Amino acid sequence: MRTGIGYYNLEEDEFAKIKTSKDLYVESVNCILNTTPGELPFNTDFGCALKSLLFENDVFYLERSASYFISYALEKFEPDLEFVSISVKVVDPSSHLIRLYMTLKIKETAETFDNTIQIIL
Repeated sequence: MRTGIGYYNLEEDEFAKIKTSKDLYVESVNCILNTTPGELPFNTDFGCALKSLLFENDVFYLERSASYFISYALEKFEPDLEFVSISVKVVDPSSHLIRLYMTLKIKETAETFDNTIQIIL
């Protein structure tokens, strides 16, 4: 089971707190999905290639490709998680806003949790 220290949280106005496994995994998934490969000079492989879909007009292709990119990135960079389901929906094609619905399972504890993320491509 992972434990760690989370830093300043504006919503709860606290500087540091102990985070649980689920919180740390959610944070890790957000970091992976919001980082573009090549963005980090010391680890150019790290991240998810979602930004490559920025000018994709075909909604079906965008959702399928995004699901693939997300699955690939999370399996590679977060091996402690198992994917129960991943669903990608385009919220607004003109603003390039997508919403990700994920059900993830922590392999070590078999704990399952849902995570919803909005990303602007």
